Amino acid sequence: MRRLIGGLVVGLIGLSLGGTVPAAEAADSCSLSGTYAVDGLGEAAGFVEAVGTLIFTPNPACTGGTVGGALTLRHQGQPPATFTPAGTYSVTSAGAVSLTLPGVIDLVGVISLEDSGGTIANSLHLAAAFTAPQVFSVTGTRTPPLVGPQDLTCPPDAVRSGPTCIDKYEASVWEIPPGNAAIIAKIKNGTVTQDELDTAGDQRGINSPDYGAACPPSGNGCKTLYAVSIPGVPPSRFLTWFQAAAAARNAGKRLPTNAEWQAAALGTPDPGVSAAGSQDCNTSNGGGTGDNEFSATGTRSNCVSDVGAFDMVGNLWEWVADWVPLSTGGCVPALFAGDSNCLVGASTTAGPGALVRGGSFGGFGGGAGAGVFAVSGSGTPSGLGDSVGFRAAR
Repeated sequence: MRRLIGGLVVGLIGLSLGGTVPAAEAADSCSLSGTYAVDGLGEAAGFVEAVGTLIFTPNPACTGGTVGGALTLRHQGQPPATFTPAGTYSVTSAGAVSLTLPGVIDLVGVISLEDSGGTIANSLHLAAAFTAPQVFSVTGTRTPPLVGPQDLTCPPDAVRSGPTCIDKYEASVWEIPPGNAAIIAKIKNGTVTQDELDTAGDQRGINSPDYGAACPPSGNGCKTLYAVSIPGVPPSRFLTWFQAAAAARNAGKRLPTNAEWQAAALGTPDPGVSAAGSQDCNTSNGGGTGDNEFSATGTRSNCVSDVGAFDMVGNLWEWVADWVPLSTGGCVPALFAGDSNCLVGASTTAGPGALVRGGSFGGFGGGAGAGVFAVSGSGTPSGLGDSVGFRAAR
């Protein structure tokens, strides 16, 4: 006896299913999550019909999960009996699913995954109070593991801003020679300490563009410099957009977009709004450490954004990912709070420009011109300066 369901031929016990069943992928409980329809006939110990749904819900660790749904069973012409499955499941091998339900209901199946969409079970056994297990077909749609802002967990060196993890601190760039795999792994997962960095390598770009031949201004071949987000160190500067992009890439990160930077900076005290803003953030050549007049990362404890990122106003201008036509018309107080807007004019003969954000510790982009809306496109991506650094994002 066979039944055609939604174009799928349901096989009986001892018979193979009709159609082509895709090869099983290496499955886990997360990839199996979703709703599956059970609909078929079996006849090993008499006529058995099963109709209903099974809902797979993974646990947070994706090592197993729970089963829900409802199944209707009819055996040897008896009135149908409906029960609500409630139990647990685990994946025992690639494509294999074991389900344990209360009472006498045990289910064991093998799910073959088909891309990220439809799924087919080429053997789902129902062993209840029967002398032999019955085999039914399962169709449905699996739910891939969610990858979105609702599930985003940022590493320790970053804070969450919408769907983005943005570094807590302006980047310090460290040269780490090959052979330090453990330190490099810690840099990439955001857990490295300053002591570990001091032992393994050297910070670059504090007082000069000392990035060396291994990381030229073009960024070509730059493989041993890493962008790190840690508190209490001088932020690195004197680097081009290309060097910043390479150092971020080597650390498993990237430059944030202009929009991502803006969202993460909101709420940082602004010197254009209040006198307290200029005291909270380093914007006036007076609050830095040493002769360089910029602050170590995170030392201005009140210069923090709504999402928890430090020094997004003042200290150093920060490269972001976006390029624009080179701005040639100077700067005007604009946007909100009088923050500098250096996006006036557009060259048709030079450029491009690369955006920097937030203002600096003094001079160009300092004072009341610094702020969460301060922006400039008047520098090329190959330029560098003593007041320009960056922070990275994931």
